[in-house]
Amino acid sequence: MQTWFENFYPERPDIVAELKALAALLKGHLEAPACAGKYAWMKPIFGWKAAKHAQMVLPQLKASIVRHWDKAMYRLEGREGVVNRATIAVSGTQTRIGGVRTWQVRPNK
Repeated sequence: MQTWFENFYPERPDIVAELKALAALLKGHLEAPACAGKYAWMKPIFGWKAAKHAQMVLPQLKASIVRHWDKAMYRLEGREGVVNRATIAVSGTQTRIGGVRTWQVRPNK
């Protein structure tokens, strides 16, 4: 019961009370769930609800941002107008072979 207790605490006080009564009937008790370490600082400042919401939403938000960043970088690397990072420091002339940009490197004199 303790494992699933955090799913209802504190949003559903009716279910929380019922679970506590059931635990007492079974000669046990339920403790208020604790926040994960990195979100624990939010609980005293913003309250349990906000800390619990942040604990559920922020990892999803981070994953979404990483996915979008990765997709944007993939699209940028595939564009014709973007120069490959390895060629930025090289001086040379640019030519096309079969629709692919290549570089003819000239040694510095």
